[in-house]
Amino acid sequence: MCQAVDSVLAQTCPPLEIIVVDDGSTDNTRELLKTYGNRIQYIYQENRHLSAARNTGIRAAKGEWIAFLDSDDLWHPQKLERISNIITTHPELSAVSTDGITFQDQPPAVKAIFSGAGSLIPIGLRELVYGVPFSGGSSAIVKRECLIQVGLFKETLRSVEDLDMWLRLAAHYRLMRLGELLTIVRVHPTSMSAQAERMEANHRKMLSEVFAAIPELRRHPFWKMVAYARLHRGVAMMHAEAGNRSAAFRSLWRSFLACPLTSGNTALGVRLRMAIHFLLGK
Repeated sequence: MCQAVDSVLAQTCPPLEIIVVDDGSTDNTRELLKTYGNRIQYIYQENRHLSAARNTGIRAAKGEWIAFLDSDDLWHPQKLERISNIITTHPELSAVSTDGITFQDQPPAVKAIFSGAGSLIPIGLRELVYGVPFSGGSSAIVKRECLIQVGLFKETLRSVEDLDMWLRLAAHYRLMRLGELLTIVRVHPTSMSAQAERMEANHRKMLSEVFAAIPELRRHPFWKMVAYARLHRGVAMMHAEAGNRSAAFRSLWRSFLACPLTSGNTALGVRLRMAIHFLLGK
């Protein structure tokens, strides 16, 4: 938590406010954050999970733009400065994200990850459905009024809440991704089997709701096929990482059934190689 706050305080373009939402922690988080004094606004709430914590922060914020940072992640010192330059020169944008890099133990040195000036990539509904990355939560900066208009993060979801939000935003507003490594995301070893089951249930629920609610998605039935093919391919990968080859193969078969022909990491050739790998255990 403190590393995350420190990375915000180290920004070359300081934020208007820093709101830290403590979602029912049972450790010494409160005592650690007291050392920051009035440099942060601390809000405690009973544990209601990630979406609820973000929504609490959004409601408390006074600024026009909201930037998200999960407690284990970090920002490059120039992140807010680079994004500020983008939204100044592109006032039509409602959300901007950056590329990122992952780590497990110690974050990489800043000089080693900064990639310099990167390209701006428009992100719309089609791109999100086809798997063009927009953002994990710690990468995105979004206009507060847009988050309010689309209904904030869905607190009924326990995963894929980010993708759900980006799809709802993209239905009404312009999104852009900046191709620079300005977000540093900590990866934790976890139980992939349990995550796969939870992710599949939440992803199915999310897709059912957004395809019913967004007219442009309803006009493209093939997009729905692609979306479900990507869902099952992702679940297959999670089962494979957990060592459950039979469950991985079943999920991959569901991916073929949803949409045999697509592109990217769900392309036919890619999934055929995955199927052979799952069958042979190599």
